[in-house]
Amino acid sequence: YQVFSADDVTAAQMIRLQQSLGYSLAEIGVLAEEYRRGAGSPERTGEVLRKQIVRLEERQRELDTALAFLKGKLEWVEAGQPGSAPQPNAYFC
Repeated sequence: YQVFSADDVTAAQMIRLQQSLGYSLAEIGVLAEEYRRGAGSPERTGEVLRKQIVRLEERQRELDTALAFLKGKLEWVEAGQPGSAPQPNAYFC
């Protein structure tokens, strides 16, 4: 058995949260190191958050496009596959 401190548990929870927000482990490591060094500031935090928001918005657009394709394909299948199948290039730029 290994015993973890409350700080270890908090750190693990923060890592999982950051991963769920789309940060890579490398990015999390850099941010954690900045925090430990006291290099964080409201300006830096704002910069990091704005960058991640842009990345997530792009990912959202990609997911919306993928969902539109899948829904179109499902409708086509459920309608008995009339005509041509929906083509992915109609959904992806």
